Amino acid sequence: MAQALEKRGELEQALERYNRSLALSPLSPLVKFKRVKVLIQLKQYENALKDLLELRDLAPEEANVPFVLGKLYREMGRNVEATRCFTIARDLDPKLSAIIGHLLDE
Repeated sequence: MAQALEKRGELEQALERYNRSLALSPLSPLVKFKRVKVLIQLKQYENALKDLLELRDLAPEEANVPFVLGKLYREMGRNVEATRCFTIARDLDPKLSAIIGHLLDE
């Protein structure tokens, strides 16, 4: 349901659904990651950052977490931290090298 709301652009309602899901299963990395994406779209960067830092601890081998964390840090103007996260993501998944290289060149 939350994904359908998100696709329709009903971000506040999608966020509420993700919050409900996390209340039932607080350690669900997938739901938390989906909530992060909505939080970023809503420009709730500090809340997204908190979730991403928790996800980093829950799923340390998942390259998408430091990749999205790097994008968030970059959006927040924290470029040194962004570069560090992009490097970690590239090390975890070398297939991200081209995308990360492009982001670092910007």
